Amino acid sequence: MRAPQVAWFCSAAWPDFTPALTRLRHSRQDLPDVFLTMEEMKSVLSSVSGHAPHDIDFELGASLAFANLPYRQATDAMSEFTTLRDDFKRLMKMGADGPEERRMAFEELDFRLKVYHSIDDPQERKEIMAMIKDGDYGRKRSKWR
Repeated sequence: MRAPQVAWFCSAAWPDFTPALTRLRHSRQDLPDVFLTMEEMKSVLSSVSGHAPHDIDFELGASLAFANLPYRQATDAMSEFTTLRDDFKRLMKMGADGPEERRMAFEELDFRLKVYHSIDDPQERKEIMAMIKDGDYGRKRSKWR
């Protein structure tokens, strides 16, 4: 099963909309980020003209941005997981050089899970490393965060 493909607007990916997104973000101090689909962005911008600020429906924009925060958080979590997985694979290649390198690779991964991801339980860290090593991301862990 594939995840649906959705294009998201953010200021880094769509520099033409940076001023509008910045204005929307600044219009609400309680809005941590603006994460909108293309269709949502079209509905928020009431008029667009060259060399002039876009007309923005701030209330609609804020409402949509708040509703989309879980998607942003999920995107960030997936990015963090992908980075961890790629680091793990790189360190495992290094660990293939011999037993000492393998031990050092696992110690580094264990340290990263404990310190950077606040996973204090050694058994849980071991299960996560096994899950990534085996590529079995659907397997249930003993604890879910």
